[in-house]
Amino acid sequence: MTPILEQIAKDLAGRVKLVEVEVDEAPKIIERLAIRSVPTLIVMKGGKALATHVGAAPAVIVRSWAEEVLV
Repeated sequence: MTPILEQIAKDLAGRVKLVEVEVDEAPKIIERLAIRSVPTLIVMKGGKALATHVGAAPAVIVRSWAEEVLV
């Protein structure tokens, strides 16, 4: 998923910031966000989750989801 997410973040520069959290290195964050599956994508604003997408998906699906959330 990393190449897909990096490309989407590049395409949507100024609208999104991509942050990757390693589950083994940040268990408190994983617990706080209630992440149960990897990958889990979360769009956040002001520290609050606006939308969550669980599981791997093709670029077109992830891009469509992200753009829909950012509207």
